[in-house]
Formats: sequence, structure tokens, C-alpha cells
Amino acid sequence: MDLVDFSMANNKWIQNIKMKKGAFTKQAAKVGKTPAQFQQTVLANTSRYSPTTVKRARLRKTLVSNKVRRTA
Repeated sequence: MDLVDFSMANNKWIQNIKMKKGAFTKQAAKVGKTPAQFQQTVLANTSRYSPTTVKRARLRKTLVSNKVRRTA
């Protein structure tokens, strides 16, 4: 997952992210948690997980919060 030109001024920053779709959900299922539970676990213990997993958890947090703001 490469973050290319990550700035909030760039309104289309999400299109520039190269990611494997479903990878975080698959990791969560592997440990028997929902993606939300796994996100909380990863962000609470960042030293126990790979940098890629931590980036995925942060990205999920960002995307979920953006979705909530748009629908509310």
C-alpha cells in the first residue's frame, strides 16, 4: 500500500492509494475478529503488528470516519 501525494488538499487522494482490497478483513477473520475489533486491537498495540497492518488499520479508521461524516 503506497500513499502517493497524501494531502487533504487533494480531494481525490483515495484514488491514488494502491491497496489489496479485502486484505484487512481477511486478516481480521484469520484471528476471529470483525474488522472493527481488529482495527482497535492493532491501533492499541502497534508494536505487535507489522507496519503494513498498522497502515491498513489507520486507513480503515479514516475511511469509516469519512463515511460516517458524509451520511450524517
